Amino acid sequence: MIYVKRDEKNQIIDICFDQKPDYVKSSIFNEEVKNFIQKTDNQETVKRIMYDLDLDMVRITEDVIDVLIKKEILLFTDFPEAVQNKLLFKRFLRQSLSQNGLSYSDDDESIQFN
Repeated sequence: MIYVKRDEKNQIIDICFDQKPDYVKSSIFNEEVKNFIQKTDNQETVKRIMYDLDLDMVRITEDVIDVLIKKEILLFTDFPEAVQNKLLFKRFLRQSLSQNGLSYSDDDESIQFN
């Protein structure tokens, strides 16, 4: 889901992936959204959108790995040691947050650990 912010002329001025005040739900298939991305002069906005997507994809990848391991399609030991260490450390960090009643992220789709 994406959300857009509009100016007084009803033109899109920003896009984000979590609901914020003054942002309304939209669709990636909306022509206005496509035009905003393609025609924006603000490269920082595009970079921020890409960065946000990259972070989301990291979490999706971690979840897919967990599912594949649980279904025994992959073995944890199939991954190189460096990858195993990163996955284990990330799990440890999430568990530590959970024990402190904290969440991993501030967005609406985050997994709450309390």
